[in-house]
Amino acid sequence: MTNQEHSITPPLEMVEQWADMLSSRSDHAVFSLAVQWGADQELEACCEWAKQFNYDDECYEDKLRAARRPKPPSLKEQAR
Repeated sequence: MTNQEHSITPPLEMVEQWADMLSSRSDHAVFSLAVQWGADQELEACCEWAKQFNYDDECYEDKLRAARRPKPPSLKEQAR
């Protein structure tokens, strides 16, 4: 049973989409999508919470997002 009032609970349509994907993709691929969605929801909730601590032009939510979802190095950076 899911709690549809909790912000991290995926919409039923999304759950159905993931279930449909199981017929053509591996369990690992589908569950990875679901876990990534949940992790993204949690990160966004944490960033919203961190906004209350922004002062003196410091954006803690941006720092949190950068730390938890780092961008992969560019091709130029990889070539070094």
